Amino acid sequence: MRGGADPHGARDEGLTLELPDHHEMARWRDRPEGQRWEEISLSRQLLGIGDGFVAGTGHQPQFFHAGIFAKFIAADALATTLSGGVQWIHFVSDTDTIDPLRIELPSVGSDGRIRKGSLRLARGTAPDATDAAACARGVGLALTDEAAQVECARLSSDRATKVFTQVTEALAIFADAPNAAMQAARASAQLMRPVVSMPGAILSTAALLAAPIGMRVVREILARPLECARSFNAALAHAPHAAMPLRESGSASEVPLWGIDAHGGRERLDAAKASERLERGELILPRAFVASGLMRLLTDLFVHGTGGANYERASEAWWRDFLQIELPPFVVASASLYPTRNALGLSHHIAPPARVAYRKAWWNPAVIDALEGSPILDARRTALLAQIASAPRKTAARKSAYLSLRAHIDAARVQRARALSELDTHEQFHARALREDSLREDRTWPYLLIDPSEIDELSATIRSRIQTWAGEGSRSGSGR
Repeated sequence: MRGGADPHGARDEGLTLELPDHHEMARWRDRPEGQRWEEISLSRQLLGIGDGFVAGTGHQPQFFHAGIFAKFIAADALATTLSGGVQWIHFVSDTDTIDPLRIELPSVGSDGRIRKGSLRLARGTAPDATDAAACARGVGLALTDEAAQVECARLSSDRATKVFTQVTEALAIFADAPNAAMQAARASAQLMRPVVSMPGAILSTAALLAAPIGMRVVREILARPLECARSFNAALAHAPHAAMPLRESGSASEVPLWGIDAHGGRERLDAAKASERLERGELILPRAFVASGLMRLLTDLFVHGTGGANYERASEAWWRDFLQIELPPFVVASASLYPTRNALGLSHHIAPPARVAYRKAWWNPAVIDALEGSPILDARRTALLAQIASAPRKTAARKSAYLSLRAHIDAARVQRARALSELDTHEQFHARALREDSLREDRTWPYLLIDPSEIDELSATIRSRIQTWAGEGSRSGSGR
């Protein structure tokens, strides 16, 4: 279901909301017993996932944009609509090499231009290598007043400063989290509360893999590593850019699991290394295909963004071929919302482009004096150009005409020096304004920069559509 005119009047041109067919959901619920794993219900109990209908979604532990926020709104709306209560799960995709303790906000550079700047939100603790996985980074401690002032001094608007303060205060509340990834995820849940209810649980990928269902997948992978790698690589035909292929090498084949090295970086594992880490009680983590499948199996309806929906076709193929498991249907939710000029600190006025391009005026200063629509009259320049064109190449006559033209143009530049300088300044200002204005076309600014009324409209539209969809399922007899 794509964005368009909504009967409730909300502006939703940038909304994507694709809900599964009710009969497809019914077919998955009624699948044969051989396609059901008993570890699922046990894992839900151990992970604190409630009985009844449970929705879920997840993302990297970042302070994300409105497109990602739409997933969380949809998960909350599904839980509220289909369970009569709030039963949704926030899964933290914490294996990526990102820094959860940074945020991108509009900032003023050393040249005075506004741009997207990456700001520190807290003092990170080891490891702090740039390639450390989010789950391996220590929690962030509150910035000193001086450090916070340095960061805020870079910001280009009052709105950006308010967002920075909101996020740093939320992070401080959860300084007892086990790592920076969970600290940021919990802070995000807190910041979303005006629009989205608190999740029933916030679960890391490590928790997923340690659960009975995760360990069953690990056992299957380690028992048949070559078959696993071949199936994984074949599945990539459905989404070639979803992941790097696994190395196929008999019992030493690479497996879709991560290890974490001493510096916090991700380490690709073969079956032997993964087994050794397990025996030593060391951390191993699921890669995307494994993690997304576990998330979907532990919930009744999982919400993906448009990117996740693309790679999920490959994930489904791997689960079906290697594990003989059909994954449940999923929802796709995303949105494109943009901050106001004021929120970014941009001027509310962009001067129109100059009537004449500076480059053209530099080589023909007479254009500055010409009235709009009138011919440009510079008889001397025209005559000299004609002489150059008619004189044979590499002759004294051609060279003399060229030198005369240069002298004529130089004199005209001196005569119109002030006008040329003003034209150059205006053109640079206009180009800079256009570059800065393009920041408004960037949909990846944190949703906290967006006007709250637009977020409320997005939430109302998503909830209305989900309620309508749920009602259609009830009438067709295919709803829960």
